[in-house]
Amino acid sequence: MGTKYKYFLVGLFVLLLLVPALQRRFQFISEASFALVKVPDASALPEPTFKAFLESSYQDSVVSWFNATAGFRPLLVRLRNQIDYSCFHLAHGTTVYGKGGYLFLDESMKSFIGQTFDSALLCRRTDTIVMLQKYLAARNIPLLYVMAPGKTSFDQVYLPYEYKALKRSITGYELLGNRLEAHQVDYINLSTYFDKIATTSSYPLFPKQGLHWTTYGAAVALDTIYKKVASILQFAPLKIDLSHVTISSEPKYPDDDLAVAMNIFRIRPMDTLATPAPVCINANSGDIRKPKILFIGDSYTFVFGFTKLPIQIFDSASRYWFYMRSAKDFSDIMKEGNDLATIDLKSALGQFDLVIILSTDARYDYGDYGLYTRLINDKAIQ
Repeated sequence: MGTKYKYFLVGLFVLLLLVPALQRRFQFISEASFALVKVPDASALPEPTFKAFLESSYQDSVVSWFNATAGFRPLLVRLRNQIDYSCFHLAHGTTVYGKGGYLFLDESMKSFIGQTFDSALLCRRTDTIVMLQKYLAARNIPLLYVMAPGKTSFDQVYLPYEYKALKRSITGYELLGNRLEAHQVDYINLSTYFDKIATTSSYPLFPKQGLHWTTYGAAVALDTIYKKVASILQFAPLKIDLSHVTISSEPKYPDDDLAVAMNIFRIRPMDTLATPAPVCINANSGDIRKPKILFIGDSYTFVFGFTKLPIQIFDSASRYWFYMRSAKDFSDIMKEGNDLATIDLKSALGQFDLVIILSTDARYDYGDYGLYTRLINDKAIQ
């Protein structure tokens, strides 16, 4: 009986060694749904070359290939992540687990506490905003800068202790605001506004498991921006009613984008979130004016497209230049935009009534996202 038991254990051990190889070869279970990134083709070994073999790079690439294509690896990685998240409140990758189940992006947290803060760089980028404002003003195009709140600054009470203890006294938020005022750049401080309404808002402005503001929070922000645009361009704005909402606790993109990045099976229950169905009311007897607006900004501007507000209050020719890389249409925000490298920026800018640059606290040092430099390189500025 003892001998049979030993044979059984040896056989089981050998089987466990063979199972990953058999899974790689025959794919008994499809692993594509468990992988956060594309799994390398298991049938394509790295191409051997004499030079790579001598430099040992071929051997290293083969080892990496075996590790990346091991059978059940995506499933086991996700299982490991789930156990760490559910049992030990740990998050892998770029996500950090905070108090109360709040998730944060590691990069944004480092920016918030000042680890990636460069005051000299921020000053130079602010100078480009000032020069861009002068360039646009000469063409009768106003510039509006929007200081938007980030998840880290808005929900900083839920940061892990080790990050809260490292918070610096001076931040990009304070320096940028001071310099914009000193140079008389027209701007809105949405960070301060969101702090004021945080406890009185009917619905969450930021989700627990997401990086960006909620759809409702984005609608509140856009309503405030719209009123400022109307003031600058001197027209009577529409009244935006955000009371019509759909309530749900089911995760919905982008409210759970940080949880998705954690590569786990199931996240903790979310707060009840509201998806607004904005109603725009013309409270004046005159004609409705829909200005052509150009937004230049980070992914927070992207969420505006989910509110369905831009297509109601702005002209259909309004655009969103995502990180100065692609030109997106708010009517179909998920559609891949046109490559800005192929666009005549000088002519494109002349089509808009107003330009808005929006940045969160983690992107303040991006300045104008490189627009002024592009204009110089394109010979639009002599």
